[in-house]
Amino acid sequence: MAVVAGLAVALFSVNTSADQPRESFVGSWKGKRLVIRRTLTTLVYNERSRRGTLHRNRRAGLTVASPLANPYLRFFGREPGHDIVARDPQELLDLIAVSYPRDEFGDGRVYPRVEPLMMVRYEPGGALIVKSVHVERDRVHLDFESADNGTPSGAVTALTIQWPIDLSPTLIEAPIIDALIRQFVDRPAAQ
Repeated sequence: MAVVAGLAVALFSVNTSADQPRESFVGSWKGKRLVIRRTLTTLVYNERSRRGTLHRNRRAGLTVASPLANPYLRFFGREPGHDIVARDPQELLDLIAVSYPRDEFGDGRVYPRVEPLMMVRYEPGGALIVKSVHVERDRVHLDFESADNGTPSGAVTALTIQWPIDLSPTLIEAPIIDALIRQFVDRPAAQ
């Protein structure tokens, strides 16, 4: 019994120590006020749920950076493996518009499940605050909220760092991920 308890403590310690670099990385970005260095693109859209409820003016940050590819736009699909990728915003809008038609109530009319409304660009010089940071299996996702006090709270755009393979448990990739993030947003210069 003592061996089992000792093994459980050892395993817990390993999991805790493996999570510590990821938590440290998240803490180094979350809540920080940043200046935009490179354009971030967001899709504003309406989405109809499977039950027919219409959710208006949702936002999805589309900008993706990777150490192996030039930045691109990606709308994370509503079904696994159905992401839509393009380099041109208009091409992405067109692909989204045709990718989500559906017959809502069996009445023969087709309603879009995802209806793109517009693209919003967050240009260099603007200010954002990191609302949340998610370290996933092969990507890091940052949600940003507006730094303007007059803007409603909630995520307004996002940046995804897509890693070509699974991230290491100790996040040894952090310096490269930081550099990729800093291509798009960075802390304001000291005044």
